[in-house]
This record gives sequence, structure tokens and C-alpha cells, in this order.
Amino acid sequence: MVDAGAISAVWTSLKFTKETLSLLLGLKIDNEAMQKVNEALHNLGEAQDTLFKFREEMFALQSENNRLKKELLAMEKWEETFSRYKLVKTEGGAMAYEYQEEPEHYACPHCVSKRAIEVLQDNKVMSGSFTCPGCKNQFYIKPEPPRTKINHSGGAYF
Repeated sequence: MVDAGAISAVWTSLKFTKETLSLLLGLKIDNEAMQKVNEALHNLGEAQDTLFKFREEMFALQSENNRLKKELLAMEKWEETFSRYKLVKTEGGAMAYEYQEEPEHYACPHCVSKRAIEVLQDNKVMSGSFTCPGCKNQFYIKPEPPRTKINHSGGAYF
């Protein structure tokens, strides 16, 4: 692969040659020599244009390469993070991603599908529901405790 330094060196060399030939053209020389110098100048100009296009293309490829490297790194980081979660059916009946390490918590499956980890927050209610801070969905993580039935004759029974 050609690097930017090599392209710059060739560019400088072609520029010097073109300037030298232009100086020669300015001198009084015969018609045949003048045509050869003009042809050489034309060819050098085309070589410079081609070299400039190569340099632009190389810069675009380097930029694309850097962008893809960043995307790959982000993907690898996501995979490492996501590998610590497992999709489970909770005691409350919801499907959520359970963190396999400490501290114990659950992540929203809707947000995980968008490559975001949103830790479900306990609503501290009897129903055992948790809320996702990202998408605001409700998940029944904890089982609902048994309800106490009240006997209208004054006693409670279960």
C-alpha cells in the first residue's frame, strides 16, 4: 500500500520536473524540441492529476478504515457487555435480561434490541412491577403477593 509520504515525494518530483521543463520551454530552442517539451509537460500534468486523485482516494479509504475500526470496537464492547446478561422469565412472568454477575438486576429487552442497557427500576408496589427508565415499559419482575380476603363478619381469611 502506498502511503501519503510516498505520494508527496512523487508529487514534489513531478512538480520540479514540470517547472524545469517549463523553464527550458522559455529558452530559444528549435520547433521539434519545443514540441517534445510541450508533450512532456502535458504528460507530467496528467501524472500529477492522477496522483492527486490517488491521494484523495487514499484519504477516503483511510477515513473509512478509521470509521470501521471505531464501529468494530463499539460492537466488540457491546458484545462483551451483553454477554453478561441472559434472557429469563421472571417470577412475576415478565421476559427480561438478568445480569449474571453482581449487583443483581434486570435489563429491558426492548432497549437491549437497540443496543442499550437500561436497568429496570423497582416501582416498590405490591404488583411487583418495574419500569424501564429508557422506554417507560412496565415489567412484572417480582411475584404479586397473595391477597388477603376479608370476611365481612369481622374475620380475615386467605
